[in-house]
Amino acid sequence: MSFDAAVNKANGGFALILQNWSGTFFSGSFSQSQYPTEITLATPNVFQHFNINLGTLNPGAVPTGQTWQIAWQMDEFAYGGPGTGDQLIIDNVMVTMVPEPSSLALAVLGAFGFAVLRRRKG
Repeated sequence: MSFDAAVNKANGGFALILQNWSGTFFSGSFSQSQYPTEITLATPNVFQHFNINLGTLNPGAVPTGQTWQIAWQMDEFAYGGPGTGDQLIIDNVMVTMVPEPSSLALAVLGAFGFAVLRRRKG
């Protein structure tokens, strides 16, 4: 997953959380994974780009339920207290599925097999 983030105060930060429900429409049992540390942005009002492998979340992010969501959580108490106008801005979110190495190897092997069969027939 990649995204851009900015905060309006120096050293503002946020937590990245993947939430997962076993049922449809946020029903059933609930679990969540979280990025191991809070992400801190030193410079206010400047977007920083992040590339995060969701597999590095703790515990590992394996959304097995029917409903899941990604949450960015800013703890306002840690950055000036409630009602101080703290802002977290997220932009350009992109989630990319990367095949497992074994799946990729299987696809290459299959393509190679079709190429050999086609060559024998021709």
